[in-house]
Amino acid sequence: MTIMSSLRWKAAAVALLVLVITASIIFTGCSAPGKGKTGGQDGTNTPQENQAGQDQNGQAGTQEPVLKEPALNPLTGITVEKVNLEQRPLAVMVENSPPARPQSGLDKADIVYEVLAEGGITRFMAIFYGGDTGEVGPVRSARPYFLARALEYDALYVHSGGSPEALAQIKELRIADLDQFGNNYPFWRSRDRKAPHNLYGDTRKMRKVAQKKRPDWKAGVPAFAFLEKGQENPDGLPVNSLTINYANKASQVKYEYNPSDQQYYRSNGGKAHKDAVTGNRLTATNIIVQFTGTKVIDGEGRRKVSMVGTGKGFLFTGGQRYQIEWAKDNLRSATRYKFAGGKEMFLNPGRTWIQVVPKGTEITN
Repeated sequence: MTIMSSLRWKAAAVALLVLVITASIIFTGCSAPGKGKTGGQDGTNTPQENQAGQDQNGQAGTQEPVLKEPALNPLTGITVEKVNLEQRPLAVMVENSPPARPQSGLDKADIVYEVLAEGGITRFMAIFYGGDTGEVGPVRSARPYFLARALEYDALYVHSGGSPEALAQIKELRIADLDQFGNNYPFWRSRDRKAPHNLYGDTRKMRKVAQKKRPDWKAGVPAFAFLEKGQENPDGLPVNSLTINYANKASQVKYEYNPSDQQYYRSNGGKAHKDAVTGNRLTATNIIVQFTGTKVIDGEGRRKVSMVGTGKGFLFTGGQRYQIEWAKDNLRSATRYKFAGGKEMFLNPGRTWIQVVPKGTEITN
């Protein structure tokens, strides 16, 4: 081979190598998935985005977790680690005034209660049993009617102060509670918001407090009945949205059902209701609307909400609406929900929001 031939051969080899490297870079750049948001024009998350960032329990990730010792969560009908169900449930008070939005951690709760407080503003109580969150809040004060629901789960009741009646009942009924006043361990103040709308906690640390308060707690909470895959309750009325028309428009609640993921997407005060940490829209698989007797009892606007007794309501699940009845015998007994006529009520596996509203509240589609 001549020197000229050798040089030509080397030049051709270098050119081929450059071509291969260039093609590889172009291919890799074209095939890499983008990280930008693709939500709707109004800034809300699409169902596909929410599903990509959550599983049915609202946990991050698209793959089902591998469970070492699986067990069925009686509050959601979803399989979780058995050890999670051996921990005492938490009932965490969360604020819902406009300065408290968006909240953190409600997307990780098994059940969320929403009830009117002072000024026509609602307040939440989030039940954590099958899982935890590193940030929940803003944590706010206790009210008596929430105690009646926390007692159903024998939960550690987490709050920051409370009304005089609620604090008296906590002592009188010997409710295991974690009050931020004097207990800073699981709590912190965010610098992003002004007090009192900036108090947050970690449920894993709260459980450590629960263990110290009652190390002999025995596993067991009231269980809902759940439908099998592909099943649905009979005699439902197709309804794809519902609006709870509170007098204070800042508290108005709307849910819109999406058949693709069988979730109800929540709005609050006319805006998409999102989680502060993930940015995902809050969703529910089941919505129970429970009508109760409610009245203002003092000049501060505090309310009496009749949680014990009987009444009527609605269940929304799977894009259907059902008439239901509820009954609660005493403060510590579980609230029982049945279909009108006494037939057993079944939920779809997933998170449930329980909307406790005054009798006469207008519910529209």
